[in-house]
Amino acid sequence: MNTTPLDSPLQEHLRRFAAYLREEGLVTGIQEFLDVLIATATLGTPSEQNIKHITRTLFCNSKEDNERFDVLFDNFWKGDSKRFRTQMAVSSRMRKKQQPTSLIWMGHSGASDQSKTKESKEVTGANAEERLRRTDFSKLTEVESEALERVAQKLWREMNTRLSRRFKDQKNAGQINLRRTIRKNISSGGNMWKLAFKSKKPRKPRLVVLLDVSGSMDKYSFYLLRFIYAIQESFEQVESFLFSTQLNYISDVLKRNQLPKSLEELTERTRGWSSGTTIGNCFREFNQRYAKYALSRQSVVLIMSDGLDTGEAGQLSEELKVISQRARKLIWLNPLKGTKDYQPLAKGMRSALPLIDVFSAAHNLDSLLELEKHLQHV
Repeated sequence: MNTTPLDSPLQEHLRRFAAYLREEGLVTGIQEFLDVLIATATLGTPSEQNIKHITRTLFCNSKEDNERFDVLFDNFWKGDSKRFRTQMAVSSRMRKKQQPTSLIWMGHSGASDQSKTKESKEVTGANAEERLRRTDFSKLTEVESEALERVAQKLWREMNTRLSRRFKDQKNAGQINLRRTIRKNISSGGNMWKLAFKSKKPRKPRLVVLLDVSGSMDKYSFYLLRFIYAIQESFEQVESFLFSTQLNYISDVLKRNQLPKSLEELTERTRGWSSGTTIGNCFREFNQRYAKYALSRQSVVLIMSDGLDTGEAGQLSEELKVISQRARKLIWLNPLKGTKDYQPLAKGMRSALPLIDVFSAAHNLDSLLELEKHLQHV
């Protein structure tokens, strides 16, 4: 069977088409986009009619979607590039005026308190909590997002407590714990026969986060940002960056106490939000401008991306090698890894794998909580 590489020029045009449809109100999440890529790849070099049939089937979820699809398809695929860029610029401005779905998860819903109370009853209880923890972020409804926020807050606090614990008792090593030693020897008349020890936990690691906010990550970016914000206190220092076609330094914004306001500011100021992805080029900028002060042997580098790189061949692995050599541990969380039968076939992900210490999923709450076990022994 002939196949087309997932990192071909067609992929980028399909990604742009999915973004265009999303701005027009159709549901074109990461799973739908991945299904389109796989379907078109099986045809080798698909015709325009093939592409139209595949995208209609996988992107249209209602009668209204089907009725509008022909016009939307022709506007995108047959319009000249100048017209398309104008349409995307208008859509981008419209998106900034609208409330991002993920911000609703932070408590920004416009629904009335009465309707929230009524609907929230449907997602309470132990069974519902377990289901929410396993639900892909891209599949959550507004009400489920609000319920998940409450669950996430509790679990992340517990995770932070465990990661931030500074001392642990040991039986026969480390510094003497004088207070506990006295208590243990009260019955012996003050003779210090039994010693209690404590050892200082190793210095907290430094965390460097590189989060992909390209179009293919739209359904996940804000959830992952929320997670980064929540775990900051567990580390000595956190340096955070967003990337797509450009790199954006955001540590100053995330260190503020008012998260909703910070997220709104990030949406406004970030260059390249929901655009394409040139991961290698962004990592090169990171190495040239920030790596010298951000990285050390105490640094854990956390990359959150689907790995769908459209940059120069070999650049990603070249720049990632520089990062891995200067850091203590390199972790890559990929939302796609949580999908059924996922294989890292995309060029970027395939070239990055040999340099990664941990490759894990980031598609739901449980997958993010798995990060704790990879951080406990750094």
